[in-house]
Amino acid sequence: MKYCGSQKIETERLILRQVEYSDAPIMFRNWQSDERVTKYLSWKPYPNIEYSYKITENWLSMYHNLDFFLWLIVEKETNTPIGTIGVGRHEDDWSTAEVGYCIGYDWWNKGYTTEALKSVLNYLLYKVGVPEVTCWCDRENKSSARVIQKAGMDFKCTKRDYFVREDYTCDMLVFYIKRKGLFEKILDEWG
Repeated sequence: MKYCGSQKIETERLILRQVEYSDAPIMFRNWQSDERVTKYLSWKPYPNIEYSYKITENWLSMYHNLDFFLWLIVEKETNTPIGTIGVGRHEDDWSTAEVGYCIGYDWWNKGYTTEALKSVLNYLLYKVGVPEVTCWCDRENKSSARVIQKAGMDFKCTKRDYFVREDYTCDMLVFYIKRKGLFEKILDEWG
C-alpha cells in the first residue's frame, strides 16, 4: 500500500482536489443543503452555512493523514465545485475501501459522477494499491446504481434492511471492483 493522500486528479472535464475552507459556501449552495441530493444519503441537508464550515474544518484537519481520501469535484470549464467523492469506510488492513460521492442536482445526468468515480477507482486501485473497492447505494436509487456500473463496478450483493431512514428501512446494493494484475489488464485490453 502506498498511502499518498488526496492528491490532485485531472480528467477530461474535471479536477478533483482537496477541499479548501473558502469552498464551504458554494458546497452548501450547490449540494449540501439540497433535499434532492441527500434523499438517498446517510445524512440530511445541512441546516445552515455554519454547519458546512464546521464539516469543512473537520476535513481540513484530516488531510495531513496520508490515508485520508476526499476530493472536491470541480467542473474544469467553469471552475465550479459540483460535488465531493472519497473513501467513507475501509477495512483496518485496507483490503477493502468503500467509496462514496455526492454531486449537485444541476450536474446530474451529465456523466460527471461516472467520470469522477472512474478516476478515483483507478487512483485507489493502482496508485494506492487497495485490492478491492466497494460502492453502496440505496436500492431505490437507480441513478446511482447506473453510475456505479458505468464506472466498471460489478454487483456483489444486496444487504436487506440495512439502513434505517426516518420513514422506512432500506436495502443497500453493494458493488465492487478488484485490482487486476498486469496479466489480467493485458487480457482485458486484447478483448
